[in-house]
Amino acid sequence: MADSAELQQDEIPDETAPPQPKNNMLTVALLLANVVAVLAFVYLLVMDYQKRQDWSRAVFMADLNLVGVPQELDDQGPTAAYETLPRQHQSGEQLMKALNQRSGKSPDPIAPVDEVLQSDIKPKTLTPEMLKEHFEYFGEQEPVKTLEDEIRRLQKKLPQDIEAAAVGARDSAPDEAAKKKLLQEILLSLAYNVHQVDALAKKVNAAKGVELDEMLLDAAQRRMYVDLLAPMELFRAGETPSYAVQKVADLDAYKLDELKNLLDKHLTGLAGKLDPSVQTGAHWDSIEKRRAIAFFLTDLAYLRKPNGEPLYPNGLRRAQAIAGLYDVPAAIQNLTQTWNTLEQQVLHSIKTDREGMEAKLKDAKINIPGFVGKHQNEIDRLLDIKRSIQNAEERLARLTEQKNAAIALYKERKEHMDELGKAVSAARKETARQLSELRSLQKELFEAQRQLAEAAERNFQLEATIREKEGLKGPKTP
Repeated sequence: MADSAELQQDEIPDETAPPQPKNNMLTVALLLANVVAVLAFVYLLVMDYQKRQDWSRAVFMADLNLVGVPQELDDQGPTAAYETLPRQHQSGEQLMKALNQRSGKSPDPIAPVDEVLQSDIKPKTLTPEMLKEHFEYFGEQEPVKTLEDEIRRLQKKLPQDIEAAAVGARDSAPDEAAKKKLLQEILLSLAYNVHQVDALAKKVNAAKGVELDEMLLDAAQRRMYVDLLAPMELFRAGETPSYAVQKVADLDAYKLDELKNLLDKHLTGLAGKLDPSVQTGAHWDSIEKRRAIAFFLTDLAYLRKPNGEPLYPNGLRRAQAIAGLYDVPAAIQNLTQTWNTLEQQVLHSIKTDREGMEAKLKDAKINIPGFVGKHQNEIDRLLDIKRSIQNAEERLARLTEQKNAAIALYKERKEHMDELGKAVSAARKETARQLSELRSLQKELFEAQRQLAEAAERNFQLEATIREKEGLKGPKTP
């Protein structure tokens, strides 16, 4: 009975207990729909983020193509080089044309662009993958992160490449005649006046064997160093100009090492602190440094080997990859101006050599004759020498006549002197004989006088003896 009572008590529902939950099909469907919506939202969010990242990266890479790699100081904050980028003026038609060339026609018109495209390219934001993609776009395989890194790379690599190009030029000449011809083409193009031309021509003609090879190697490097340094010294001339263009043809006084040191000073200044001796100014600002490096890279892109081939065939594209599409065109314009200036200097030197020049020394003016004046002066000098020679020949003829007369007189007097000599010799012999005879007579005379002197004394003694005997006092004997 107790069990049945308990069973009945369990079957009676408890009115205070909560209702049992039930999941019908609609609830399950709604739950599944919410999960799918959330997944779809997450998927769309990821796709949107990825697309935004792709577009941001594409814009970043486009900006990198435009402005080039940054400077080291760009990591420190905004710089004037980026803040003063030029405004972009692009019409809708220009943008539409560019778009059509890349991806087909656009159904909607494109608004024109007239703004500064700000860039936030810093060394720390450049990954190796970005740099690789950027440089491969320009056909280069040696990426660098900053402008200074490129200068340091060239500071080590460039002298070796120049020397290798000079060795190739030397080895390309098959024989000594070809080497001399190539050496003349290189060296004589370095001459700045006719005196240097004469000196170099003599050196080339006298060179043989090992000396010729060394001269050719030296000359080829000189030519490339001058082609590279001359525009740089005009673009930003330092406080102590080297005048390398005027002096480089003097092989004895201006050594190749001086050109190498000069290039190294330029590159050291570009990669670090400005060197006033080779670059204008006291310190670098970001704008001037970018321009100076862009100018050097552009100048290097046009550097040629002795055979006329570019030292770096892809040099201009690499300059664009590093310095950017803003600074390289300006550098090309500046490089063209320096070439024109160098051409004017050469023309002025030629004119000065031909026509001369006028120099001022305090209050006086000095006319320095050119080749034409020197040539005329040389002709006048030769004519003066010719007249002097004629006068000397006439005087020589007169002196020759006088000489012949003097020789005849000399012979005549010599014969007379020989005759007199013979007479004098005979007279001297006779004089010697007479002198010997005289000395003999003198000796006899002396002996006789001595005997006479003794005789007088004996006479006095005899006289004294006689007087004594006779008892007469006679005079005392001496």
